[in-house]
Amino acid sequence: MAAHIGIIGYGEAGRAFGAGLARAGATVATYDILIPTPEGASIRENAAADGVAACAAAGEAIAGAGIVLSLVPADAARSVASEAAGHLQAGQLFMDMNSVSPREKETGAAIVGATGARYVEATIMEPVIENGVASEVLLAGPAAAQAQEILGPYGMVLAVVGERFGAAAAVKLCRSVIVKGFEAILVESMLAARQYGADGAVLASLQKSDPEIDWAARADYTFERVLRHGRRRAAEMRFAGEAVSDAGYPPRMSEAIAALQDAMADFTEADRALFGLADYKTAADRIGALLPEIGSEARAVSR
Repeated sequence: MAAHIGIIGYGEAGRAFGAGLARAGATVATYDILIPTPEGASIRENAAADGVAACAAAGEAIAGAGIVLSLVPADAARSVASEAAGHLQAGQLFMDMNSVSPREKETGAAIVGATGARYVEATIMEPVIENGVASEVLLAGPAAAQAQEILGPYGMVLAVVGERFGAAAAVKLCRSVIVKGFEAILVESMLAARQYGADGAVLASLQKSDPEIDWAARADYTFERVLRHGRRRAAEMRFAGEAVSDAGYPPRMSEAIAALQDAMADFTEADRALFGLADYKTAADRIGALLPEIGSEARAVSR
């Protein structure tokens, strides 16, 4: 019998997993906050094309599912767990795949556990747009092996890292300090270098120092990802800062990275032509033109 899987959130990540699971033969239903609204037309169309049932309420997507995947913005993860708790039944699994701190994972586990359902901590370790359902996912918690058993046959790549809630989140967020930090450094460098007409020389120097990376292509890719997902990534980095702080260290880098990601989202909101623009030169020039409008705070972050 095919597994019945519920998905809360049908954005980029929700669709990547939902479409892949349905294609592999699972029965998949999804709820997204936009589905019942006029703005949700594209989500409804995507779900239909993917063979996924689009539900008008969270309870519909959860009902009858052996496992429910939560794939929402990080700052909505706790409220989604609370909403799901009103519909979960004993024996169901709730897999929190959102980029939140170990502390938040523990809170989610307590919310879900009170219903008699079983909470599974999960964290996505690879870009879903490139890897789809086969993106590497780390699992933690006492029910992690059960989730792996249900989802593994449908193409998900899952590894259990421990029974302690927070174990998978710690791997993701500590890694994100490096990965998102590299993005922030590259963006800040290119924004400033472009103002001086020095960006080509900077990239050429980097290419000479590290020829294994195509630095111009990396700059284009980084700007595209940050401009498209800056707000979401800022939320993730605030949770990374929480994790660093809970470990006993001041989250200096995490806070700075979150500020830059937020600033890039501000620029995108001020100039929608920047959204997802995969050309660092054009993006940097448009951002440079926006600086007087955005104000001194954004200027300080971007220079």
